[in-house]
Amino acid sequence: MKANNTQLIKQKAQELLAAINASPGTITLGNHVIEKDIRFKKDLAKNKLLLRQMVQNQWNKKYH
Repeated sequence: MKANNTQLIKQKAQELLAAINASPGTITLGNHVIEKDIRFKKDLAKNKLLLRQMVQNQWNKKYH
């Protein structure tokens, strides 16, 4: 079951990244507002980690 959760979390994080990349300006995820600018592109790895943590937190709130 844990492996499935990990796969789902990775998939959701990728979907969120795709939504961010497709959107102009800023995007709001929960109460996080992510500015799309040069820093976002430069900090992509950090943002991926942030997104993964946010998805994990939502998952935990919903299912635990």
